[in-house]
Amino acid sequence: MVQREIAINIKRYKMLTEEICALEEGLEKPVLTLSGIAEILIVTGVEMVIVIELYSELGDIKKFDNAHQILKYAGLNLRESSPGKYKDKHELSNRGGLNCGLCFFELLCLLFDIIEPLKALHRYYTT
Repeated sequence: MVQREIAINIKRYKMLTEEICALEEGLEKPVLTLSGIAEILIVTGVEMVIVIELYSELGDIKKFDNAHQILKYAGLNLRESSPGKYKDKHELSNRGGLNCGLCFFELLCLLFDIIEPLKALHRYYTT
């Protein structure tokens, strides 16, 4: 009984992965025609799925003048937390699109694994 359920689940898994691959291949051609996508894909390690997520959240990247505006739109800009007359630490503003911030987080996790200087910087600040 258990072996049969495992076999069924393996078949479902294979079928779902084939469907995901077919969907990704179908999305590649239309997405590459959008402006700004080719420039993002130049970065090594950036996957098409993350680029599609970012584009769906941000829209056309060319509407932003600089990177600070994109981070502010995503809710990833720093603000000072000072409840009184003393300056406290800086923290994320948490204003902006939650999904957009999560897309940037996924992208940064990928880049931390791939780019060695970023990996060293991450290790320095987290250990």
